[in-house]
Amino acid sequence: MSRFERAMQRMNKAITSQLNDGIGEFVDGNGTVRQGLHLMIDSKIEMAGVVEMLTGGIKAVTVRVPELCGSKPSRGGVFKLNQTRYIVEDTLTDDGYFATYACMEQRP
Repeated sequence: MSRFERAMQRMNKAITSQLNDGIGEFVDGNGTVRQGLHLMIDSKIEMAGVVEMLTGGIKAVTVRVPELCGSKPSRGGVFKLNQTRYIVEDTLTDDGYFATYACMEQRP
């Protein structure tokens, strides 16, 4: 493993440990569950729509891509953290290290 790869691993670990909101899981449309995900939830998000700015009820859920073990969250997939469900609406960013998804929050 190169020095750069080791530095990237340390950086990703530091980001995850400092910014995560808890350990959760992801359930895709086929019912496949990925557990032990470090989830970062951001409630201050704005998405530019075709006509208007959308902000109501949208949360950004960020997860490390390697933790998904090949799963690609898409519309309808569900992240779960504690008793709250975050239903995936769209992918906002995915740089191969961290992916951020626009989700609708559903509380019990």
